[in-house]
Amino acid sequence: MLKSPENPTPPERLLTSDEVRAQVKESLMERSCWRVLCDAVSKTFRDAWRWILFRTACRFDIVRLHVKPGYYDVDFRMIHACFQLLVEYMELEKPDKWWGWTDEEPVWVEIKELYDWWKNRRPKRRSPIDDIYHVGPPIADATGVCMSYEDALKKSMDLEVEWDREDNEMLARLVKIREDLWT
Repeated sequence: MLKSPENPTPPERLLTSDEVRAQVKESLMERSCWRVLCDAVSKTFRDAWRWILFRTACRFDIVRLHVKPGYYDVDFRMIHACFQLLVEYMELEKPDKWWGWTDEEPVWVEIKELYDWWKNRRPKRRSPIDDIYHVGPPIADATGVCMSYEDALKKSMDLEVEWDREDNEMLARLVKIREDLWT
């Protein structure tokens, strides 16, 4: 038998068919052909499953605002979308369990303060004309003092300006810590 580049020394004897099969099987296992094939099939099914999952049940490309159906301006949708992402981060991803943050961590204090403001303090805002079912006096404010309808409107507009300023400040604070919102 002649020497070849793959086989520098000729074998002492010819191999039997069982020995050839064993060497081929060993060679395939060494090269992991079966493993590569199994991985490829597995990856294909996994990718197909994720494609279906992320287009039906787990829609990470959609932010649900949790507001009543209707038309809303962009500024309203923007603040609700941003803070809804914060709520999902706190309630679904539970960063306190991932990071082990303590109350001494400034970013954790900021995250908790923004979350508390959005979930607890902001929903308690009450305008003097929020629950009016009629137009005209008398309207009682939070202290029980009756005021005219015009005074209630003026107070309501002043509160709207103050609340818009507070919303903008809190949204800016949320944007400043956005890079820390991952698990």
